[in-house]
Amino acid sequence: MSRVFLIYCAGGDVFLPEFERKAVFDNIRALAQQLSDDNTQFQLLIPIDNEIELLPDTDAANKHRNALCIRLANEAMIARCDALIANLSPFRGNEPDCGTAYECGFARALGKPVLNYTDNCSEQTARYRDFDFGAEANDGRYAYTEVEDFALPFNLMMYGDDYPVFTDFESALRYFAKQQKG
Repeated sequence: MSRVFLIYCAGGDVFLPEFERKAVFDNIRALAQQLSDDNTQFQLLIPIDNEIELLPDTDAANKHRNALCIRLANEAMIARCDALIANLSPFRGNEPDCGTAYECGFARALGKPVLNYTDNCSEQTARYRDFDFGAEANDGRYAYTEVEDFALPFNLMMYGDDYPVFTDFESALRYFAKQQKG
């Protein structure tokens, strides 16, 4: 009997234009199929595959309800998964998508393995080298502070010594597959 591993795919890729998003997810689905065999199957859980009935986005109340429905459906997928692979590449700036960060923490809290990858492995200190940490925030509430220096490409809360930081989805999935196949 074949063992099926469910892998939740987190990341900002869901916000790509449709043709790019389709190509990304078709490629990683093909990779999961390629790494599967008679004894071990890798099935990807991709947030956009959730079947959710959304209300027309005609007003804020409907938009809020839709947001909650999407979050709860994604959390249910994460609860079912055996592992989460997250794209922590810089998203709309220097930092990963905050929704992806939430999903990583949610999975960790459930005891799930979280494998992270990024297309920018430069350390945060290098990425923010020219940032003016003394400047007041746009809203005037506080001044920025220095960046943490732990030789990581993202916040220390997104790192674990049980899995290395990968440079792409394929490397993360191959690593996980190798661990499962022994």
